[in-house]
Amino acid sequence: LATIGLSEQWHTAFNPISFAKTTNALNYVLAGKEMKDKGWDEIILTDIHGNLSETHISNLFWFRENQFYTPALSTGCIEGVMRGYLIEKLIERGYQVNEVQSNIEELEKANCLFSTNASGVCFFEQLKGSRSIKFYPTPELVHLFKQLLQP
Repeated sequence: LATIGLSEQWHTAFNPISFAKTTNALNYVLAGKEMKDKGWDEIILTDIHGNLSETHISNLFWFRENQFYTPALSTGCIEGVMRGYLIEKLIERGYQVNEVQSNIEELEKANCLFSTNASGVCFFEQLKGSRSIKFYPTPELVHLFKQLLQP
């Protein structure tokens, strides 16, 4: 389990190609530097309106009241392959997956916070910063992800 914080300096912005990875990674590199300077394991970027968008290297998800949430592509997040795979598999298993525009306060209601990228899933135990929020991934969720991510 890892710690995560909210970037105060770096943001995403929606544009016609924001869903795709490009060679312009400066925003993510600088967010990674901010993360290291603050001693966190990961950092959340918001869009220019304060909506949760993604981390500096992966897509963001949270779980609350038996539903999954992830930032909408309109926040400027990258449309990751693992993000799409996970959304598809969760829906196949009968879960509701909501693509939303939500601010940081939404995470205060979450039971579990995690990110996904090509290397898999990373669960977070604590959101650090001005408010400190604890997350508790249930054994059932951990087991579900082990099943979903088996080759």
